[in-house]
Amino acid sequence: MMSKKIILALTSILLLTVACRQKQTQFTTRTIQDKRCLEKVFNETLPIIEDNRWQVENKYSIQWPDKGCLSTELERVLIQHIFADTTARTIEDAAENFLNETWQEDDEALSVQTIDSISVTTYSYALINSTCFIDDNLATFTINKEFYTVGAAHGYYMTDNVTIDLNTQKIIHLEDLIDTAELGEILIRALEDLVVNREDGNTTDCLFDEYKERLPLPDCFFIDSTRSVITAVYNPYSVQPYCCGMLFVKMPVFWLSKHTPLTPYAKEIFGPDAYLPTETD
Repeated sequence: MMSKKIILALTSILLLTVACRQKQTQFTTRTIQDKRCLEKVFNETLPIIEDNRWQVENKYSIQWPDKGCLSTELERVLIQHIFADTTARTIEDAAENFLNETWQEDDEALSVQTIDSISVTTYSYALINSTCFIDDNLATFTINKEFYTVGAAHGYYMTDNVTIDLNTQKIIHLEDLIDTAELGEILIRALEDLVVNREDGNTTDCLFDEYKERLPLPDCFFIDSTRSVITAVYNPYSVQPYCCGMLFVKMPVFWLSKHTPLTPYAKEIFGPDAYLPTETD
């Protein structure tokens, strides 16, 4: 017959487990959004007409964890990922700073073009949006940014993915999952060997010459909803020209485990059916 101490200990463990699960399922988000258009006369010697102005539109729509879902420290890290703001203490402060932000204009880029005696200008803009995918004990924020500065040939866009372990309140990095020392060669092999990458149009064809044999660490990565694929993400200009867009390199976890050992932490996340077992398993 179980002693009272054993029963009490088992009850405590059960209550703790239930509490953890409740904490995970209680993770919710809210969407905050706003926009602001700032105007500046950029050649005061010309008549003040509607087109004789430099306009900057800042706009954001982001999903943010409700109060108490993340620690204050982790929220500040997430603010840096979204707004690149290292001074703001709250998401509201960072959002307001972003709306009030103007960019130092380039006199040459902002030179006025006169068409039929009318001064013609365009406007600059910055767009930020983020979504949050919640999967049991993981929350993945996908942050998309797009910028255009008047006078530039085209805009610039980038994606950032941040995956948070809700149990540990820590961001998951690639080195938490695998030894990244050999990852450069593995990524090239994934582009060349895995049909799944060719089906999505991701190959080595557009890579800069210096990356034909080995890729640098990706700008970010994300884990798919089935927890069976890691996708490395390279933003425009990282490893290939702007015209080739972003590069996504899919690495199925089972395939990846054949080329590099997974960490014990990775095995917990992906589960025993997702990777190739080793003698130590």
